[in-house]
Amino acid sequence: MLNALLSGIFWGADTSFMGYYFSMYSIYFVVPLLFPVFITLIHDMVSALLINISILVTGRFNSVIEDIKKAKSKYIWLGSLLGGPIGMCSFILSIEYAGPAITAIVSSIYPAVGLFFAYIFLKERRRPYQVIALFIAIAFIIALGFIDESHSNRSIIGIIFALVCACAWGSEAVLCSYGMKSGEISNLSAICIRQNLSMITYGMLLTLYFVFFHYGESIDFNSSLAYIGIAAIFGSTSYYCYYRALATIGVSRAMALNISYTAFSAIFSYLLFGIELTTNQMLIGFCIVVSGLVSAYDFEK
Repeated sequence: MLNALLSGIFWGADTSFMGYYFSMYSIYFVVPLLFPVFITLIHDMVSALLINISILVTGRFNSVIEDIKKAKSKYIWLGSLLGGPIGMCSFILSIEYAGPAITAIVSSIYPAVGLFFAYIFLKERRRPYQVIALFIAIAFIIALGFIDESHSNRSIIGIIFALVCACAWGSEAVLCSYGMKSGEISNLSAICIRQNLSMITYGMLLTLYFVFFHYGESIDFNSSLAYIGIAAIFGSTSYYCYYRALATIGVSRAMALNISYTAFSAIFSYLLFGIELTTNQMLIGFCIVVSGLVSAYDFEK
């Protein structure tokens, strides 16, 4: 359970740094959607490099290669494709068309999607109070998204992209958990596959754009990109903890605590960047974390 909670804490820190960068800095692209895609490439590239270095330093390279060759690794590859490029691109496109608040609200149903798939395919059984607590946590996330936000832009396309994102993230958790089942593939190998696949996919998309559709963008690699690098460090740690939790405590329990990142993101934004929190936001954030803990913990054991 600790790994699942840590994944939420570190992803909250990642989100706060990414959010601050998006609010303060920009890079000009003729095609506006390429800006968040480029930033995500930088984020996942740094994350992949950190993970690759850690594998080399700890002498795990051969074991990772062996894991990649195993038959079950195909589930990791598919889950990584869904959760990384497809999920994140859908998330970014949803922000573009429907705004960050609506995107956060709709995409927050991914634990429910994962819970359903885990029940069908992994035969994970949850106690009634755990399922109720999970949906309460999701309800609080939705409520947090509505506080002090304008929802005038409710683009149907944006909502569809957010639903695709939720389905992709929920499916990723189930597929990767199945791939790591019984310790056949380590969580380190799984996260290595995920981040490298994501980096390569984004890199190929941007390379194809600059080769065939370049319109004269000028990218300034200035010091502001350090925020993305810092976010990637937290993100890498979050992914490692999340995949370890998926392998040890299962999909539904890991996701129940992972969604606490919403509350921790607000806390880090306040502590690091001075973004004010209202009393309602603090109370709802507390309820999200508590509901996640109740959903993940088995009181009858």
